[in-house]
Amino acid sequence: RGAQVSGTCAPSTTMAKYAERLLVLEEVAAGTKTRLFHLCRANIQCLNDNRTDRFRKEVARTFPEFPEFLEKAPQYSAFRDNAKNIIEELKPHYRTFVDLLQFKEEAFALLKDMSQNIMNMKYGECPDLVHGFMNLFCEYARTHLLVARCPDFQLIVSLYALAMQEAQRTNEENYNKLSTYVKDLHTPLEFLRSEFQSMSSRIGEVLVSLQNPLLKGSDPTRLQKEGVLSVLEKLDEIDHPVQEPLMLDLFHLGDFMEWIVYGFLICPAELIRDSATEILRCALYDGFALPIMRDIMFNAYDAVHELFSTYKTPELDLTRKPHKQFFKELVQSTNQEIYRRRLQRRKYLAMEMRNLVNFINDSPGILGPKVQVVFVALSMARREVLHYFEHIGQKGAQKRTLYATDYSSEVVSELIYYADKLARLVTQYRGVISAYYVEYCSGLHHENLAHITEKVLKMPMDQGVQRILRANLELLAAAGTAASDAAADASVRKLDAFRLNWYRALASFCSANSATAIHKVRDLADIMRLLCVHTRFVDDIDRFLDEVSSMRELWWHMQEVQKMFTQVIQIRGGDHPSHCMAIVRILNVVSDNAHPFVASEREFIGRKAVQIANQYIEHVAKSASSAIESLATSGYLALAESTGPVEAARRHAVVARGQELSESIMPGFESLPRNRAAVENIRLLSKTASLLLTAITESGSIIVYDCEFAPLEFLHDILFNATRDFVRRCFMPDGGGLARPSQAHAWLSAYLTSLKTVEFYCPLDVDAIVRRVLMTALYNRIVPGSLSPSAPEELDDVSPDKGTAADIEAAEAAKAAAAAGGDGDDDARAADRGSEPPLIAHISNWLINFIKRYIIEAQGVYFSTLRKGFISRPGNKIRAEEYLDIMELRALCQIIGPYGVKAIDRDVCDIIRGYVRGIRESLVVNRDPLMRFTEAYTDDSAAAKIATTAEGLDGFVRTAAAIGVFLSFRSLLHEALAHVLSERLPLVHECVQTANEQYPQYVMFDPAFVSADMLAYDCGVDIGDADPMLRLYITEYKTNADEADLWGLLPALFACSMYSKVWAESEYRVSLDAHANNIHTLATTLQALVAAFECVRPELGGVAHEQISSRIRLQLEAFVRYASMNLLRLRQQPQPPQHMASMFIFLDKFVQNSKYVSMDVLERSFPYAIMRSTYVHVFDQQRRRSKGGEDAEMGELDGGS
Repeated sequence: RGAQVSGTCAPSTTMAKYAERLLVLEEVAAGTKTRLFHLCRANIQCLNDNRTDRFRKEVARTFPEFPEFLEKAPQYSAFRDNAKNIIEELKPHYRTFVDLLQFKEEAFALLKDMSQNIMNMKYGECPDLVHGFMNLFCEYARTHLLVARCPDFQLIVSLYALAMQEAQRTNEENYNKLSTYVKDLHTPLEFLRSEFQSMSSRIGEVLVSLQNPLLKGSDPTRLQKEGVLSVLEKLDEIDHPVQEPLMLDLFHLGDFMEWIVYGFLICPAELIRDSATEILRCALYDGFALPIMRDIMFNAYDAVHELFSTYKTPELDLTRKPHKQFFKELVQSTNQEIYRRRLQRRKYLAMEMRNLVNFINDSPGILGPKVQVVFVALSMARREVLHYFEHIGQKGAQKRTLYATDYSSEVVSELIYYADKLARLVTQYRGVISAYYVEYCSGLHHENLAHITEKVLKMPMDQGVQRILRANLELLAAAGTAASDAAADASVRKLDAFRLNWYRALASFCSANSATAIHKVRDLADIMRLLCVHTRFVDDIDRFLDEVSSMRELWWHMQEVQKMFTQVIQIRGGDHPSHCMAIVRILNVVSDNAHPFVASEREFIGRKAVQIANQYIEHVAKSASSAIESLATSGYLALAESTGPVEAARRHAVVARGQELSESIMPGFESLPRNRAAVENIRLLSKTASLLLTAITESGSIIVYDCEFAPLEFLHDILFNATRDFVRRCFMPDGGGLARPSQAHAWLSAYLTSLKTVEFYCPLDVDAIVRRVLMTALYNRIVPGSLSPSAPEELDDVSPDKGTAADIEAAEAAKAAAAAGGDGDDDARAADRGSEPPLIAHISNWLINFIKRYIIEAQGVYFSTLRKGFISRPGNKIRAEEYLDIMELRALCQIIGPYGVKAIDRDVCDIIRGYVRGIRESLVVNRDPLMRFTEAYTDDSAAAKIATTAEGLDGFVRTAAAIGVFLSFRSLLHEALAHVLSERLPLVHECVQTANEQYPQYVMFDPAFVSADMLAYDCGVDIGDADPMLRLYITEYKTNADEADLWGLLPALFACSMYSKVWAESEYRVSLDAHANNIHTLATTLQALVAAFECVRPELGGVAHEQISSRIRLQLEAFVRYASMNLLRLRQQPQPPQHMASMFIFLDKFVQNSKYVSMDVLERSFPYAIMRSTYVHVFDQQRRRSKGGEDAEMGELDGGS
C-alpha cells in the first residue's frame, strides 16, 4: 500500500497523499473498534469492587474534575491501597482511549482537509474520493457510537489518572485532553453534530448526489428490465466486458444506505435540500439496523424519531407539522415496505444468480468478460444476507420486533447457496479470468488509455501528475509483455501501485488548486475507474472475491444462522435442503473476523467454528439418513403393504368367510386422487434425500480453521450406524423381543431399496456398508447368551459353555471380520467399551429360549414334518408358526445368511451337548440292566422286569425329546438355508453340492475332507446323518473304549423307554403327522446320536472306517427289534397304556424315515396286520371327532391341514 512510482516521485501537493491516509486510517479504525468492542464485553473487576463503590460514585459525580478534597472522599484509603492493581487492570483500556483520541484528531483533520480542498463533492464527479471520504466519515461515526456503548468509559479514564497520581505521584499527561474529549460522548450524535457542523454542506452535497445511483440500484424491477445481471440480455455483446458505470455503483449500494442515514443524522440541516427527505425515506425503506461493530447494532428509527422530535433551527424546524407528517407516514409504512422491497430484490437476485450458475457451468469461458456481473451479484447477495440477520430481533417502526417470518427467510438460504456456488466457480477458473484481463488490460485498455492520456498530458498540470500518468501506461503495458513467468509475476505485483498512483493523481485533479479540473479529464477518470476494477481481476482477484462474497460477519449472528440451518433441512417440497452445506462453508472464513493483532481471538473463533462445523455436517448426514429411512418406512413399505400379496390374501380370506370388505384396494389404487398422498409423500421424501445427498457430494472437502472435513466420510459412518440400528430395530421393534422374520425381511428390503439410492448421488459403496453391518451384527459374537430377551414374555438367559468349539469360533469370527471388509481392531475396541452384543446373539438366544419355554417345558406346540414347522395348538397365545415355520425361517436365512445360521447352530449344539450329558448319565445308571436286556430281550418276563425297573426313564424320554426338538429345528433351519442359497446363489450351491457328492459320507475323521464337509454343511447341503457340528460338540463324551461300549447301549435304552409314563401323553395327530408331546422327535434323536457317536473316533470301538455305515444300521435295527418286542408285551398287558396306537405309529414312522432300516426288519419283529389296523383305528377315530365336534382342537387342526 506504500508503493511508489518507479523512478519518479509523488506529486508535491498534499492532496496526493489522501489515498495513503485514507487506507491507514481505515486500518486504524478497525483496530480501535476491535479494542472498544472487547472493552464493551470486558468484566473489569475494579469497577465492581464494593470496597471502593462510594469513591467511584464521587469521582463520577465530579468528572472531568477530580474531587476537591480527594483524601476526604469516602473509601479513599481502599482506593489508594489498590491503586497499583487498578493501574495494571485499566492501563490497556486507558491506552485504547488515548489511541482513540489520536484517531479522532487525524481522521477529523483529514475529513476537514478533504471537504475544504476537494472542488466538487458530488459522487458522479469523483466517486473514488467521495467513497473514501464517506467511508471514513461513517467509520468516525461508528467509532463514537461504539464508545457510548462502553460501560463507565468516563470512570475508566478518571480512575486510571487518579491511580497514577496516587501510586506514582505523577499526573497522566493525556488526561486533560482526553477527559475533555470523552465528557460529551454519552450523547454521541449531539457530539458528532457539533463536530461536523462546519462540513455539513459538503456532506449534504454528497448525499443529494446519491439520488440517481440509489434509485437505480435499489429498484429490482428496473434492474431486471435493463438486464443488469443478465448475461443473455444483450447477446451481441456477450463476449464484451461490462463497462456500464452502474455496475461499479452497485458494488457500493449497501454503503450508500449507511452514508445517507449517518449523514442526515449527523448533518440534519441538510434535510432542507430538495429531495433530501425522499432520499432518507428510500434509505430507511432499505433497512434501519446499521452495524456498529460485529453484533452491536445502531437502530436508525430511534435516532430519526428523536431527530424529528427535537431538532429545531431558524432554517429548519423538523418538529413542525409537514415534517411530523413525513415521519408518521414513514413509521406506518416502513415495515411493510422493507418486507416488499427486500422480498422482491431477493427473489430477483436468486433468479439471476441461478441463471449465472447454470450458464457458467455450461460455458465457463463466459466468466472472462462477465466476471464483473458475477462480482456485482455476489456483492448484492452478501448485502442481502447480512441485512437479513442484522435485522432479525431488532425493533423497527412502532417498536415492533422483526422476526424471520417478516423478512423472507426462505430466499436467504438460496442466496447463500448460489453465492457459494458462484464464488467456487470464480476460484476454480481464476487463472482463466486473470489471463483474460491481462490480455484485455494490456491490449484494448492500454490502447484507449494511451490515446486519452496523450490528450490529457497536453493540459496544464503538476509535473508529478504527468509522471504518474506516464508510469501507469508503462505498468499496464508491462502486465502483458513480460518475457518470462518470473518477470510476469513482478509486473503483476506492480498493478497495486498502478491503482494507488491513480488515486494520487485523482486527488490532485479534484483539488481546488488544480490547474486542470476533474471535469476536463472526465474520459480519463472514467476509464481509470474501470481499469482499477479490471486490474484487480489480474493481481488481486482472491482478495477482491473475499470482499464481495465473504459472509464472515454471520459469525456474530450464529444463533439465527443455526435456526435457518435447521429450517432449511426440514423444509419439504423445495430445493432448500441442498442449501445446507453452503451454510456450513461459511464457517471457513469466520476466523477472519478476528483482528490480526488479536491472535487469541482468532484461535477461539476458529476452535468454536470447528465444533459447529462438526455438528452441522453430522446433522446434515443424519438428516439424509433419516430421510432415507423415512422413505423406506413411510413410503415404500407402506405402499407395499397396502398393495402386496399379504394384503391380497387378507382380502381373499375376508371374502371366503362371507364377509364384506371395508375397502377395496385394486391395482392402480395409488393413482386415484384420494390416494395420491402416499405417492406424493414418497416423492417428497425421495427429493429431500436426493438434495441432501447431492449437497454432501458437491461440497467436497470443507476447511474450517485448521481442520479439513470430509462430509462423505460423515455420511458413510452415519449410514453404517443407521443401517446397523435399523437392522436391530427390524428384529427388536420393542427393544427386547423378536419380530417375525418375514416382517423383518420386508422392512429390511424396503430400507435397503431406499438405501441403494444413495449410490445415485454419492460415490459410496452401499453394498460394502450393508455387508459390513450384517457381518458385524450377525457373526462377530461377543459372549453368546449375554442378552436377556423379554418377548413374547420375559425369557430365561441361556449361557452355554462353548468348550472345545471356542477356539474354532474365535478363528472363524476373525475370518468373517476380514471378509466383511471391517477393521477387526475396531470390533475389539467396541467390545472393550462394553458395546451391546451382536444382533445374532439376541436372535439365537431368543429362539432357543422360545423353544425351551414354549415347546419343551410347555405343551401345545407340535413339530410337524408335514407342515415343515412348529405349529401351535388353536387357542394358544403363543404362535410358534410366526417364528419357526419353514417360510419364516427362509426369511430369516435371507437376512442372516450362512454365517448367522452357523452362529445359531452352534448355540443349539451347545444346548444339545448339555442334554446329551443327561443321556449319558441315564446310560451310566442303567448300564448293567441294559446289558442284560440286550441278552434277554426275547424273554418276556425277564425283559419286562428289566425295562420296568430301569431308573429315570421319564427324565430320559423328556431329555431325548428335547434333543429331538432342537435337532428338528436345526433341520428346518438348514433346509431353509439350502432353499435360500439355491435361489440366491444357485451356482455356488450347486458347485458345493456336486463336490460333496464326489466322495462317500462318514469320512469326517479324514482331515482331507474336513473343509469340504464343513463347507457343504454351512451351505445347507444334506451330508447325511454324520452331523459335523454335532460331532464336534459331543466328542468329549467318547474319549475311550469303555465309553464307546456305553454308547452302544443307546438303542436298548430307547427301547426300554417305551415303558415310560410320558408315552401316556403321546397322542398321534393325523393332521400334523406328529405326537402331542413331540415324542416323535425321539426317532430323530436316536438316529442322530447313533450316527454321530459312531463317527466320533470309531477306532475306540474297534470299528474300521468303512464299517461305520453298517454299524449304524445294526444299532438302529437292534432298536427296532427291542422296541417291537416291548410294544408287543405292553399290548398283551391286562391294562395296556393309553395311546398304545400312537406308540405303534411311532415305531412305523421311525422305520419309514430311516435310511438304514427297511420295512422287512420291522415286519420280522412286528406283525403288519396290527400296524395296519392301528392306522385305520386312529384315522377313523380322529375323523369322527372332527365331524362330531367333540374335539374342536382336532377339528381345527384337520381343517388346517
